[in-house]
Amino acid sequence: MLSLTELRRAAGALDSRLACSRLERVAQVDDVDLILSLRRPGGSAAESGKCHVLLSCSPEFARLSVIKEPPQAPQTPPPFTQYLRAHLGRAGFGGIRVLGEDRLASVRLHSKEGEFQLLLSILGPRSNIYLLDAAGILLFSMRPLEETRRELARGQVWVDPHSALKSAGIIWRRSKMHTGSWRKGRRSRICRERFPRL
Repeated sequence: MLSLTELRRAAGALDSRLACSRLERVAQVDDVDLILSLRRPGGSAAESGKCHVLLSCSPEFARLSVIKEPPQAPQTPPPFTQYLRAHLGRAGFGGIRVLGEDRLASVRLHSKEGEFQLLLSILGPRSNIYLLDAAGILLFSMRPLEETRRELARGQVWVDPHSALKSAGIIWRRSKMHTGSWRKGRRSRICRERFPRL
């Protein structure tokens, strides 16, 4: 599973590599792996201009990466992929970036139906991939919301996990608690403290 630093590095590299490219194909090989095949202008028939981007919301191995060849997808695509194909056909690539301090990678796409973003949220067992419209409305999710973010609903504004905690009156903070000196072989440990919203 990618760390925030690794996710930022991957997003930065892909943002440059995919500039001016266009979406050619969307494939979903299982319940957690989505593959976007994009081609840059001037790409030859020998695939030199094509790039296959893997967005994985696997609970154990969620990541954003490039793969050489996409695995074979099922003949009947899942509902999430059907929706993407219906609304993002030949969409132009609008950039990719990490949002804030959370492990959220936003892939912006623009089609004849408007602006969209695919949002890869890396949250361990609650990792998911969401499709949002230009207004931030949640249109579809790859994994069931009941398994990842119960507070979200299709047709409503998507809220990032940190904001959801704030609205619930809880802020989780990580701090280092030093329990002794390094000379005595003691290590610092990370604890999570619960603070009520003021």
